Amino acid sequence: MGKKIALKRKLWQGEIVTEAEYNRQLLTLEIEALQARLDANIESGEKRKKLQLEQLDRQYQQAKSEKSHLQKLLDVAGDGKNAADRENAAYEKRLRDLELFGKQREDLTQEESWPRWWCSSGNTWKG
Repeated sequence: MGKKIALKRKLWQGEIVTEAEYNRQLLTLEIEALQARLDANIESGEKRKKLQLEQLDRQYQQAKSEKSHLQKLLDVAGDGKNAADRENAAYEKRLRDLELFGKQREDLTQEESWPRWWCSSGNTWKG
């Protein structure tokens, strides 16, 4: 209980900045406390099984939380790509969607070289 109070005090004093970080550390403390109770071999039978199940549930929550946190970091970082890489990937996708990716400009037909909205509206190129 003393560690839990110390953790709460860190939250109040601003050493722990976010509620999410507090919850992560609290979950770690709960897992450690459950492991200590299991290691002490005080409980047996159904009570021990219940403790083991509770510990597994907490470990699952922890793994799920860490995975979610990592995914959020990757989303913010853009999967490790910088802005130019993301822009290039989006441009490449647009070219693939138009079936123009990999074609040389000289090899394009008149309709391919102009935006499809221009050609599809009945306009023609007068060059």
